[in-house]
Amino acid sequence: MRRYTLLVLIIVSLALGAAYRDVLFLKNGEEIRGNVIKITKKEVVIETKEGKQKYKIDEVVRLGLTHPRPGDDWETVDDITDSVLISALAIKDSAKAKYPKASYITLYKSIRVEFTRDGNCEYTIRHIGVVLNERGKAANAVKAFAYIKPWQHGDIDFCRTISPDGKVYHLDDAAIEFGEPMGTYPQYNFSRSIRFVPPQLEVGSVFDYQFHIRYEGLSQLKPFWSRHVFGDIEPIVKIEFTVKVPSDAFGNVFRYVMDDPANSGILKDLPDISEKDDYLILKWHAKDIPSYIPETNTAPAEKFNPTIWIGYGIGPNEVFNALSDSLRASLDGSQKLDKFVDSLLSGVKSVEEKVAKIYEYLNIDFRKAYVGPSDTRFFPRKVSEIFTDGVASHLDLCALAVYMLKRAGVNSGIIYVSDEINKPAIFEMPILRMFRRVALFVDMPDGRTLLGLPYRKYLPLGTIPPSFEGQLGIWVSPQKTLIDTMPHCKLSTYGTVDTVVVEINENGDGKIEIKRTYGDYQSVDMRFYREKRKEEIDKDYETRSGNIHPGAKLISYKIKGIDSLDSTVRLFW
Repeated sequence: MRRYTLLVLIIVSLALGAAYRDVLFLKNGEEIRGNVIKITKKEVVIETKEGKQKYKIDEVVRLGLTHPRPGDDWETVDDITDSVLISALAIKDSAKAKYPKASYITLYKSIRVEFTRDGNCEYTIRHIGVVLNERGKAANAVKAFAYIKPWQHGDIDFCRTISPDGKVYHLDDAAIEFGEPMGTYPQYNFSRSIRFVPPQLEVGSVFDYQFHIRYEGLSQLKPFWSRHVFGDIEPIVKIEFTVKVPSDAFGNVFRYVMDDPANSGILKDLPDISEKDDYLILKWHAKDIPSYIPETNTAPAEKFNPTIWIGYGIGPNEVFNALSDSLRASLDGSQKLDKFVDSLLSGVKSVEEKVAKIYEYLNIDFRKAYVGPSDTRFFPRKVSEIFTDGVASHLDLCALAVYMLKRAGVNSGIIYVSDEINKPAIFEMPILRMFRRVALFVDMPDGRTLLGLPYRKYLPLGTIPPSFEGQLGIWVSPQKTLIDTMPHCKLSTYGTVDTVVVEINENGDGKIEIKRTYGDYQSVDMRFYREKRKEEIDKDYETRSGNIHPGAKLISYKIKGIDSLDSTVRLFW
């Protein structure tokens, strides 16, 4: 009986402030919405608009109890007491008049990052916007965020929608989906996702949601990093970005970098800095940021919009040492693995053939979990475990390759590759979270260094994607670690490129100049399947090259593969 009494007290406390948001699902198919106020062995009592109602336990299939959130008692716009939301609603009509062609307008966006002295952090985002058309409705129909267990924890603070007629709808827990993107691979099941649906969203509605992620035990090996662009494909009326950090961490383990490529002046004289209780508070803010329209192959948004990077856990020496130590620790090997490598290389004499044999096995035959270091962890598992499991993440597959190549007498290592295009930001605040991709490097006896992505099936050793070329990378071997630029792919040495340079002066007059650059070419990689007849392939690539480069005539195509397996196709025009 005490158990049921305690349950009643818990439910009553949860129900306080909720506006009829619990649901009883009855056997006859009926759904009763209200606030559950009492549950016993025999009945459920629920408060509805018609008053208290009782239902026998046998009549109830299941209960839907909703987590209470701030503002749950608001039913109409007149009930709203949140000053930020009230201010956003007050400028809604003027914003719609100013940006009539927008799909939706961000009336207010807030990003708050608060660091504590014990190395924890809370990252909070609030977004208030108004939907102008069906495209804007589709863009905001589902929201999602992700975090990494066990040292990150996320939750939704609130989510509500104000309809055009002034009614307030609140998030139902039934509209929340908790996901484990890598749940099929227990070895890498660290990522968690939360997806939620703003309630009753329609054209003309205002949505208002907030979520947070807590980070525990931040350090150089578990750093915090975030990038925020002051611009979007839809207009922003007001945006605020606030960081609270211990004073003694500023410039030490915490740093920030700003960049305004287009000299918009938005970040001029910012951030505003104040101090309270030995904490520094940095605040960036901006108003009336117009939208930008992305085109095909548009540069990343941070190339032409004001951008801020912040990082906590700066310490390159600690990171470099830890990466080398982790790679050495992972190369434990096993009798079973050694026997397999020896069997795989049986009868193979040249070093080049041994390297090709190992790479082909890992690239084609070994099972892959398509997940990068940032979604799991930045340090590889022991190769004996990886080989026994028979499945590997991007990082673990590279570690397994390093061990197998070492067994074959070839030196190799792992490259942690950045996907940040702003190199000054990387050098100013070198932080592990910026290097979210991995590649393999192999030192050949003839002095060549070959790069490869063994997890990218059918991509041969010696080839890396264009997105890797020229990026900064942390080159890690069992002996040492250094930071250096990724070279351009050796295949990019043929043909010419015509670059059209357009200059426009203050009067609007334009000057056009065509520059021809040697040593590179425009191309695209495609999969090639042997099952097709050659005539079909020729016709297919002729069509595709025209689609990629309108008006172009296909000159030739080259097939580059792993041994007998045809794979990457490069088109030349």
